[in-house]
Amino acid sequence: MKRTILSEIPVEWTLFFPNASEMKRKGFDDNISSCPAIFRDDCYARIPSRYLRERGAGNWYLDISGLENEGDPIAPTSQRNCGYSLLNFLKYSSAANLDLMSVTYDDVLGYQHDQVDGRWSSKGKKLSPSTANARADEACSYLAWLAARGHRGPFEIKTRHVRTRRRGRNGYTGGLTRARREKIRSGGLEVLNLPNEAEIQDWLASVRRLRGQAKMLNSRLIVEAALRKHEGCALTVDQWPSLDHINHSMSRGLPHVNLTVVVTKGSRPRVILIEVGFAKLVALWVAQQRPGLVDIYARRTGNEAPINLFVSDRAGYEGIPISPASLYLCFRPPVATFQPWYPHHGRHYWTCMSILKGLRRDAAAANFSLKNVTSGWVKGRIGYWIELARRQLGHLSDETTELYMRWMMTQIELVGIADEYSDYLGAENA
Repeated sequence: MKRTILSEIPVEWTLFFPNASEMKRKGFDDNISSCPAIFRDDCYARIPSRYLRERGAGNWYLDISGLENEGDPIAPTSQRNCGYSLLNFLKYSSAANLDLMSVTYDDVLGYQHDQVDGRWSSKGKKLSPSTANARADEACSYLAWLAARGHRGPFEIKTRHVRTRRRGRNGYTGGLTRARREKIRSGGLEVLNLPNEAEIQDWLASVRRLRGQAKMLNSRLIVEAALRKHEGCALTVDQWPSLDHINHSMSRGLPHVNLTVVVTKGSRPRVILIEVGFAKLVALWVAQQRPGLVDIYARRTGNEAPINLFVSDRAGYEGIPISPASLYLCFRPPVATFQPWYPHHGRHYWTCMSILKGLRRDAAAANFSLKNVTSGWVKGRIGYWIELARRQLGHLSDETTELYMRWMMTQIELVGIADEYSDYLGAENA
């Protein structure tokens, strides 16, 4: 049901971000010091602000089945995202004359649809389904919190059962999801518009020149080992393989060393492979460069030296742990000249290059070229290499798997074209 959205919002909602350093000096912990607050007509809005504090501190997490749970505190960036999503819903509720004490799940779906249709957008443009879904999820969480804290009557979230792929005997497990979420439009092969190896090397050189050696190594870890940016930033010194261990592996001719990643998406540690050459490069930086950086940090701040593996080498910021936000900037212009390029594209790059190298080895072992293989053989071998990649990536959805499959089939065709062109040139020059 479409509702009238007022051209002028009768209530002015704003989001306020406190000075985190000042809040800490006044005795507030990290979870509260960075948490935003909401104001209504320049007056502090106690109830939504309290929700954001509980959300940020991990004292409120809504299971989609409707159960209230306590989770882990969320990062400052996630706190900001929650604040902006809630702010948007509050503005919408005011513009659409919705009473939060009585709105239903169908009203939330109306909010969701109005974003996708462009009826609720600052520029009048249709918003992506992923944006609408995330905002609707936050709206449901807030309304369920209001009910749980006695501010309103029960709020029922309609759910549906889905099958999700998991590694196991039957390959699938059941689960619940919020009903009538907007379907994500397929990005096709545009999602995997990846740079080539030469462009990657130029980008890493640019990161080193503009952002420093430490951020270059941290960025390279994404394309070398497919870590998420927060996983790489959370690594500690004692997690990285020692020089003795790396040299021993190299002396035995081993191509990789193991690295246990503890801070992961889903909080399940996993063991990944690091190429020995890159592992040694980082280990040498840890032994030769990092001690001086953390020593400057300790003398400048009076605090203990951080345990994070990657710390800044920028003048005036020496020794500060590299944050996911600062690492993200290494993938943006002017550091990277090719676009699109984000940290998750770096994970795509590692996956696709690993699969392509695996296919080349398979083809060479069977004494034939990739341009001569059948599509059935390619799909079978791609499936094998993708399954191996899952262990390194930590998670791989069916949709992403299909994108890798389609990208790889395209690359195989391009390999054939390149080989034929090379043969043609060779014959011309004979």
